[in-house]
Amino acid sequence: MGLNTDELYSLCARDGIEVHSIKCPHSNAISMDIGGVKFIGMDRSVFKSAYNERLVLAHELSHAQTGAYYSDGENPINVKRMEFRAKKRTVELLIPLNELEPLLCDDVTVFDLAEHFSVPEDLIKAAMWFYFKKEIA
Repeated sequence: MGLNTDELYSLCARDGIEVHSIKCPHSNAISMDIGGVKFIGMDRSVFKSAYNERLVLAHELSHAQTGAYYSDGENPINVKRMEFRAKKRTVELLIPLNELEPLLCDDVTVFDLAEHFSVPEDLIKAAMWFYFKKEIA
């Protein structure tokens, strides 16, 4: 099932990534590297569930682990590149290949896998592309 929320917070601590509660009016979280110190700021007041917190934390942790940072007004191509790197790492954290492969069979659906890993269907589709270069319906 990939990492749960507590395991993601532990990974942040292990990697020296500070996680703080902040007010974030334009998004629900942000990752930054300030002078070599990595931070994740999360606006927990906007999370409707633990499910959302887990997804957002995994995504922001992925930015921090891969150094996939960008700023407002940056070149859109670079923004897409950084988001791609973060999404790929998010897939690795939440949908590990060694857990996904045994579940693949002819009748498995995106919905089935999304339910199993407790992630949105688009993340399952991304995992299939990242790992196998193929699409799944």
